[in-house]
Amino acid sequence: MNQKKIQALLESLPKDVTLVTVSKHHPKQKIDEAYQYGCRIFGENKVQELKEKYDPNYEWHMIGHLQRNKVKDVVDLVSMIQSVDSLPLLKEIEKQCAKRDICMPILIEVNISREANKYGIPLSETADFVEQCLLFPHIKLQGLMCVGPLSEDRSVIADCFQQMQQCFLALKEKYGSEYFRYLSMGMSDDYELALQYGSNMIRLGSIIMGERDY
Repeated sequence: MNQKKIQALLESLPKDVTLVTVSKHHPKQKIDEAYQYGCRIFGENKVQELKEKYDPNYEWHMIGHLQRNKVKDVVDLVSMIQSVDSLPLLKEIEKQCAKRDICMPILIEVNISREANKYGIPLSETADFVEQCLLFPHIKLQGLMCVGPLSEDRSVIADCFQQMQQCFLALKEKYGSEYFRYLSMGMSDDYELALQYGSNMIRLGSIIMGERDY
């Protein structure tokens, strides 16, 4: 890991942008190192990895697909679940948080690229899903999340990000910033483009942590 490169990246980000450092497939030692260099929030895709690397001194987000039977293992460890994509998952988060008398911040994951191998609800169903989220007293809706399309064509990626921005702004106007604080989009290969389309939460892995050891 290159300390100067990481600190330069952090300094280059707009002040209103939240960085989530994606630590999947990286050892705890590298997470500790990234924290020393200024990274403060870490995102994990797999529940088992999260449990193995969890450190209460750091803030953690769940950013990968979450199965209902794993919710009970996650709600005590994370400050946000970014990958909420179904009513059954909402109900399970509500159930587990009610048991603990806590309120879980969440983001709605939208499958903006309409790719079959990606999770998330269709963009056309987002408004209805918002209404469902607001019914649960132990869930705190905080915005939207998406994964950009896997494409070499930057215009295709830009189109998806623009659609997300338009959806986010429309929902924010209707429901207010209390529920729409974050538009989480942009990863190591496309975060600069995402920032142009209003992203204020980016999820960066390899650009900070280096290549993953699979």
